[in-house]
Amino acid sequence: MRRSVLLVDDEPEILELLTLFLEKEQFHIVTAQNGLEAWNYVRTRTFDLVVLDIMMPKLDGLQLLKLLRQ
Repeated sequence: MRRSVLLVDDEPEILELLTLFLEKEQFHIVTAQNGLEAWNYVRTRTFDLVVLDIMMPKLDGLQLLKLLRQ
């Protein structure tokens, strides 16, 4: 079974590099470019790991982390 990872960052280059690396290790990757987009994913899917950037538009990483912990 492949592990599922949500990568959240507002810089496409970072998402691309992390995706390439993790896919080589057989992870299933989903990306989001802001906290609000990520929040919509986690409400409807299950992830084994979420990697968050702290400074993002719409909903920053710390605000999203608080929502995830609730």
